[in-house]
Amino acid sequence: AVVSTQSRERRAGGWMSRVTWNPEQNALFARVMKIIDTARMARLSSVNHHNESVMRSIYTTHAGRQLRKTFAMIKWDKELTTWLHNTFFSALGVRLLAIYIDMLQYLDSAVPQLVTTLLEGHKINNPARSALASSETIQSFLRRSNSPNNHLSTVKPIRVAGNPLILIIPHYLDSDITDSK
Repeated sequence: AVVSTQSRERRAGGWMSRVTWNPEQNALFARVMKIIDTARMARLSSVNHHNESVMRSIYTTHAGRQLRKTFAMIKWDKELTTWLHNTFFSALGVRLLAIYIDMLQYLDSAVPQLVTTLLEGHKINNPARSALASSETIQSFLRRSNSPNNHLSTVKPIRVAGNPLILIIPHYLDSDITDSK
């Protein structure tokens, strides 16, 4: 499917006025929007797949790692990261914001201090979103588990006839066992 340049630009944050942004903010925003857009495309590619929850977890982890690397490239600048966080919560659409929150959830497990810093500086300029995107609401999202096992618990295991015994045998010999003989 061919995506028009206008919708691609809108999806990638081209609808925002960047006149007051400095070059660092512009570069950071563009880089993180590219990560979010890639995660969105990956998420769309796994819709209705039998391993959708596992694939979603993999994509989210990958996007979270990329976000962490991007923040490391700017040396974890508190002003820039807080600005980006507030910009996303003020302007992103619901689907892109959900992906960003999933990435924050990964970052919370990897670098909890960064997420705490982001939430301390959390200010929403859009009054319509202030209740939806309060720090308490975000923290409740970050506390929920993103494990694919949560989705698998609703699937009943298949019974195998004859009660088979499954043995797990290592493919190598342990050196302690061979030395004691």
